[in-house]
Amino acid sequence: MSPKYPDDFDLITAMQNAKARAEEREDQQNAAAGRVTGRGLSRSALHSDRELRAQQREDREFQTLLDQLLQDPAYAAAYHNTWDRLNDAEQATQSALHNIEREIVELHTALSEMEDKAARLPDGRIIFRDGGTARIFTAKGLDVTNHPDVAAVQWPENAPDWRDYRTAQDRHEELDREHNDVLQYETDVLGTARDRMSDRDNPPSMDELESIQSDIASHMPARAMAQLDTSDSPSIERGSIDAMKVPELPPL
Repeated sequence: MSPKYPDDFDLITAMQNAKARAEEREDQQNAAAGRVTGRGLSRSALHSDRELRAQQREDREFQTLLDQLLQDPAYAAAYHNTWDRLNDAEQATQSALHNIEREIVELHTALSEMEDKAARLPDGRIIFRDGGTARIFTAKGLDVTNHPDVAAVQWPENAPDWRDYRTAQDRHEELDREHNDVLQYETDVLGTARDRMSDRDNPPSMDELESIQSDIASHMPARAMAQLDTSDSPSIERGSIDAMKVPELPPL
Protein backbone atom coordinates (compact mmCIF):
# COMPACT_ATOMS: atom_id res chain seq x y z
CA MET A 1 0.00 0.00 0.00
CA SER A 2 1.41 3.33 -1.04
CA PRO A 3 2.00 5.96 1.67
CA LYS A 4 -0.36 8.91 1.68
CA TYR A 5 0.94 12.47 1.69
CA PRO A 6 -1.19 15.47 2.58
CA ASP A 7 0.37 17.76 -0.05
CA ASP A 8 3.07 18.12 -2.69
CA PHE A 9 5.64 19.52 -0.23
CA ASP A 10 5.62 16.36 1.88
CA LEU A 11 5.89 14.29 -1.26
CA ILE A 12 8.97 16.18 -2.45
CA THR A 13 10.57 15.90 0.99
CA ALA A 14 10.03 12.17 1.13
CA MET A 15 11.54 11.75 -2.33
CA GLN A 16 14.61 13.78 -1.38
CA ASN A 17 15.15 11.74 1.77
CA ALA A 18 14.84 8.50 -0.17
CA LYS A 19 17.37 9.70 -2.74
CA ALA A 20 19.80 10.71 0.02
CA ARG A 21 19.53 7.26 1.65
CA ALA A 22 20.10 5.59 -1.71
CA GLU A 23 23.21 7.70 -2.38
CA GLU A 24 24.55 6.92 1.05
CA ARG A 25 24.13 3.15 0.48
CA GLU A 26 25.82 3.53 -2.93
CA ASP A 27 28.76 5.43 -1.45
CA GLN A 28 29.21 2.74 1.19
CA GLN A 29 29.21 0.00 -1.46
CA ASN A 30 31.70 1.93 -3.63
CA ALA A 31 33.96 2.53 -0.68
CA ALA A 32 33.92 -1.19 0.21
CA ALA A 33 34.85 -2.03 -3.39
CA GLY A 34 37.60 0.63 -3.52
CA ARG A 35 35.78 2.78 -6.05
CA VAL A 36 35.97 6.63 -5.69
CA THR A 37 32.95 8.60 -6.91
CA GLY A 38 32.46 12.32 -7.44
CA ARG A 39 30.75 12.57 -4.10
CA GLY A 40 33.70 10.80 -2.49
CA LEU A 41 36.09 13.25 -4.07
CA SER A 42 34.08 16.17 -2.69
CA ARG A 43 34.19 14.75 0.82
CA SER A 44 37.90 14.05 0.47
CA ALA A 45 38.55 17.61 -0.71
CA LEU A 46 36.54 18.98 2.20
CA HIS A 47 38.56 16.88 4.63
CA SER A 48 41.82 18.11 3.07
CA ASP A 49 40.66 21.72 3.28
CA ARG A 50 39.92 21.33 6.96
CA GLU A 51 43.33 19.81 7.54
CA LEU A 52 44.96 22.68 5.65
CA ARG A 53 43.16 25.30 7.70
CA ALA A 54 44.11 23.52 10.92
CA GLN A 55 47.75 23.45 9.83
CA GLN A 56 47.60 27.15 8.94
CA ARG A 57 46.33 27.90 12.43
CA GLU A 58 49.22 25.94 13.92
CA ASP A 59 51.72 27.73 11.69
CA ARG A 60 50.29 31.16 12.46
CA GLU A 61 52.49 31.48 15.54
CA PHE A 62 55.52 31.47 13.26
CA GLN A 63 54.12 33.25 10.23
CA THR A 64 56.56 36.21 10.38
CA LEU A 65 60.33 36.33 10.39
CA LEU A 66 60.21 38.23 13.68
CA ASP A 67 58.35 35.36 15.34
CA GLN A 68 61.11 33.02 14.25
CA LEU A 69 63.91 35.33 15.39
CA LEU A 70 62.31 35.77 18.80
CA GLN A 71 62.88 32.10 19.46
CA ASP A 72 66.54 33.04 19.95
CA PRO A 73 66.88 34.27 23.58
CA ALA A 74 69.73 36.65 22.70
CA TYR A 75 67.75 38.29 19.91
CA ALA A 76 64.58 38.42 22.01
CA ALA A 77 66.45 40.17 24.82
CA ALA A 78 67.98 42.71 22.45
CA TYR A 79 64.68 43.32 20.67
CA HIS A 80 62.64 43.82 23.83
CA ASN A 81 65.27 46.00 25.42
CA THR A 82 65.30 48.24 22.36
CA TRP A 83 61.53 48.63 22.68
CA ASP A 84 62.02 49.55 26.35
CA ARG A 85 64.49 52.26 25.48
CA LEU A 86 62.31 53.55 22.66
CA ASN A 87 59.27 53.74 24.94
CA ASP A 88 61.29 55.52 27.65
CA ALA A 89 62.59 58.01 25.11
CA GLU A 90 59.09 58.68 23.75
CA GLN A 91 57.73 59.31 27.25
CA ALA A 92 60.63 61.63 28.08
CA THR A 93 60.12 63.48 24.81
CA GLN A 94 56.41 63.97 25.45
CA SER A 95 57.15 65.30 28.95
CA ALA A 96 59.77 67.65 27.56
CA LEU A 97 57.38 69.00 24.92
CA HIS A 98 54.69 69.53 27.53
CA ASN A 99 57.06 71.45 29.81
CA ILE A 100 58.49 73.57 27.01
CA GLU A 101 55.03 74.47 25.74
CA ARG A 102 53.97 75.44 29.27
CA GLU A 103 57.04 77.66 29.65
CA ILE A 104 56.38 79.28 26.26
CA VAL A 105 52.84 80.15 27.29
CA GLU A 106 54.02 81.57 30.62
CA LEU A 107 56.77 83.59 28.97
CA HIS A 108 54.42 84.89 26.29
CA THR A 109 52.13 86.13 29.05
CA ALA A 110 55.05 87.83 30.81
CA LEU A 111 56.15 89.55 27.59
CA SER A 112 52.61 90.77 26.95
CA GLU A 113 52.42 92.23 30.46
CA MET A 114 55.75 94.01 29.99
CA GLU A 115 54.54 95.47 26.70
CA ASP A 116 51.34 96.68 28.35
CA LYS A 117 53.39 98.55 30.93
CA ALA A 118 55.85 100.02 28.42
CA ALA A 119 55.89 103.53 26.97
CA ARG A 120 54.88 104.24 23.37
CA LEU A 121 55.88 106.60 20.64
CA PRO A 122 53.15 108.72 19.02
CA ASP A 123 53.07 106.26 16.12
CA GLY A 124 52.13 103.46 18.56
CA ARG A 125 55.45 101.62 18.69
CA ILE A 126 56.35 100.14 22.08
CA ILE A 127 59.63 101.42 23.50
CA PHE A 128 61.87 100.48 26.42
CA ARG A 129 64.66 102.36 28.15
CA ASP A 130 67.94 100.70 29.08
CA GLY A 131 68.46 101.61 32.74
CA GLY A 132 72.20 101.22 32.39
CA THR A 133 72.86 103.25 29.23
CA ALA A 134 69.64 105.35 29.06
CA ARG A 135 69.27 104.36 25.42
CA ILE A 136 65.79 103.75 23.99
CA PHE A 137 64.79 100.69 21.99
CA THR A 138 61.64 99.50 20.29
CA ALA A 139 60.30 96.02 21.06
CA LYS A 140 62.06 94.80 17.90
CA GLY A 141 65.40 96.12 19.12
CA LEU A 142 65.63 99.28 16.99
CA ASP A 143 67.61 102.04 18.73
CA VAL A 144 65.38 105.17 18.67
CA THR A 145 67.26 107.16 21.28
CA ASN A 146 67.62 110.11 18.91
CA HIS A 147 64.10 109.92 17.51
CA PRO A 148 62.52 113.40 17.68
CA ASP A 149 59.37 112.10 19.40
CA VAL A 150 61.21 110.40 22.29
CA ALA A 151 61.58 113.64 24.25
CA ALA A 152 57.81 114.02 24.52
CA VAL A 153 57.20 110.43 25.71
CA GLN A 154 55.54 110.05 29.12
CA TRP A 155 57.26 107.16 30.85
CA PRO A 156 55.09 105.06 33.19
CA GLU A 157 56.44 104.67 36.70
CA ASN A 158 56.52 100.88 36.41
CA ALA A 159 57.85 100.78 32.85
CA PRO A 160 59.98 97.63 32.43
CA ASP A 161 63.67 97.90 31.64
CA TRP A 162 64.88 97.12 28.14
CA ARG A 163 67.34 94.54 29.44
CA ASP A 164 64.61 92.59 31.24
CA TYR A 165 62.43 92.63 28.16
CA ARG A 166 65.30 91.58 25.91
CA THR A 167 66.22 88.73 28.28
CA ALA A 168 62.65 87.47 28.14
CA GLN A 169 62.69 87.71 24.34
CA ASP A 170 65.93 85.75 24.16
CA ARG A 171 64.49 83.05 26.40
CA HIS A 172 61.37 82.84 24.25
CA GLU A 173 63.50 82.31 21.16
CA GLU A 174 65.53 79.68 22.99
CA LEU A 175 62.38 77.81 23.98
CA ASP A 176 61.18 77.88 20.38
CA ARG A 177 64.46 76.30 19.27
CA GLU A 178 64.27 73.66 22.00
CA HIS A 179 60.70 72.85 21.02
CA ASN A 180 61.66 72.44 17.37
CA ASP A 181 64.66 70.27 18.29
CA VAL A 182 62.55 67.94 20.41
CA LEU A 183 59.85 67.70 17.74
CA GLN A 184 62.45 66.89 15.10
CA TYR A 185 63.98 64.23 17.35
CA GLU A 186 60.56 62.74 17.98
CA THR A 187 59.85 62.52 14.24
CA ASP A 188 63.22 61.75 12.69
CA VAL A 189 64.76 59.50 15.33
CA LEU A 190 61.97 58.01 17.42
CA GLY A 191 59.43 57.82 14.60
CA THR A 192 61.95 56.14 12.32
CA ALA A 193 62.94 53.73 15.08
CA ARG A 194 59.33 52.78 15.81
CA ASP A 195 58.62 52.17 12.12
CA ARG A 196 61.68 49.93 11.85
CA MET A 197 60.91 48.03 15.03
CA SER A 198 57.31 47.45 13.93
CA ASP A 199 58.25 45.63 10.73
CA ARG A 200 57.53 42.03 11.69
CA ASP A 201 58.23 40.63 8.23
CA ASN A 202 61.63 42.32 7.92
CA PRO A 203 62.74 42.90 11.52
CA PRO A 204 65.98 44.69 12.41
CA SER A 205 69.12 42.63 12.80
CA MET A 206 71.14 42.55 16.01
CA ASP A 207 73.46 45.21 14.57
CA GLU A 208 70.47 47.38 13.65
CA LEU A 209 69.04 47.04 17.15
CA GLU A 210 72.31 48.29 18.59
CA SER A 211 72.34 51.15 16.07
CA ILE A 212 68.76 52.13 16.97
CA GLN A 213 69.63 52.25 20.65
CA SER A 214 72.72 54.32 19.89
CA ASP A 215 70.72 56.82 17.82
CA ILE A 216 68.08 57.15 20.52
CA ALA A 217 70.74 58.00 23.11
CA SER A 218 73.14 60.09 21.04
CA HIS A 219 70.53 62.34 19.39
CA MET A 220 68.31 62.90 22.41
CA PRO A 221 67.94 66.65 23.13
CA ALA A 222 69.01 67.88 26.55
CA ARG A 223 65.44 68.72 27.56
CA ALA A 224 64.27 65.16 26.87
CA MET A 225 67.32 63.70 28.60
CA ALA A 226 66.55 65.81 31.65
CA GLN A 227 63.08 64.27 31.82
CA LEU A 228 64.55 60.79 31.50
CA ASP A 229 66.99 61.42 34.33
CA THR A 230 64.16 62.44 36.69
CA SER A 231 61.83 59.55 35.75
CA ASP A 232 61.58 56.10 37.30
CA SER A 233 62.80 54.52 34.08
CA PRO A 234 66.40 53.35 33.80
CA SER A 235 68.88 55.60 32.04
CA ILE A 236 68.77 55.41 28.27
CA GLU A 237 72.50 54.78 28.27
CA ARG A 238 72.49 52.11 30.93
CA GLY A 239 73.22 48.50 30.00
CA SER A 240 74.42 46.94 26.77
CA ILE A 241 72.92 44.87 24.03
CA ASP A 242 74.68 41.76 25.36
CA ALA A 243 73.06 41.85 28.82
CA MET A 244 69.39 42.73 28.71
CA LYS A 245 66.19 41.78 30.46
CA VAL A 246 63.23 40.59 28.39
CA PRO A 247 60.06 42.69 28.83
CA GLU A 248 56.66 42.09 27.25
CA LEU A 249 56.51 42.10 23.46
CA PRO A 250 54.70 45.22 22.19
CA PRO A 251 51.28 44.49 20.69
CA LEU A 252 50.77 44.35 16.93
